[in-house]
Amino acid sequence: MGMMVRLALSAPARLILWVSVAASMVAGCAVFSEPFGQAAARGRAARERATADDLLRRQTTVNQELELKLNRAYLVLLEREAQLRALQEKLDLATLEVVRSMARLRGVESKAEAASNFAEAEIALQLLEKAAGRGRDQDVQQAKQLMRMATEEFKRQNYAGTMYLTGRVKALSAGGEWRASRDARLDGEAGFPLPLPLKALSKSNVREGPGLNHKVAFVVEDGAPLTGHSHIDVWVRVSRNDGRSGWMFYNLVGLR
Repeated sequence: MGMMVRLALSAPARLILWVSVAASMVAGCAVFSEPFGQAAARGRAARERATADDLLRRQTTVNQELELKLNRAYLVLLEREAQLRALQEKLDLATLEVVRSMARLRGVESKAEAASNFAEAEIALQLLEKAAGRGRDQDVQQAKQLMRMATEEFKRQNYAGTMYLTGRVKALSAGGEWRASRDARLDGEAGFPLPLPLKALSKSNVREGPGLNHKVAFVVEDGAPLTGHSHIDVWVRVSRNDGRSGWMFYNLVGLR
């Protein structure tokens, strides 16, 4: 049988031995626990970054939605202001009273200017007559009556009154042409109840469609008169007096 040897250690020696063993165990735990602590810290940092990125994306989306609502509100404001102007014009003066007032004032309008506007109005009337049968009969009759009145005022040398009347014929034609082509509207396109009397606020591009990805159809000069017919979000469909139409960004136009 083997012999078991027992070491007799003094109390101080046993204490030193136990301290050494405990220190070794603590060191071993630290070796294994440190990587887990670092991983947990990295996980918390990643979650914090993800939360911050998500908040930033949400805030950006909210800002974009607010800007879009603001732009739409601006277009609605233009529409309401145009409606108020139209109603105010009806309440202020009847057409004949306006014409007679112009005759008394004898404005600076020349015979050549009146004749030029008269010729343009005749072309506009022809366009209206071509559209007859598509809900335009009433517009045609109104335009013919205005042209008869313009003829009489031209004979009286009331050139200001002539230009006023022929201008109404052209406006009637421009607004009616758009109403006759409502079936050609794009998805999401909302028409104005009344044609908006607009002008270009600077030299600007008029595009073939509502977006920067569409080609430039033509260019308008600063202050050019336009008529607004409809809009898609922040793009407004406009037309010129010559009948050409296209799309402009909302902040490039204002009311005349």
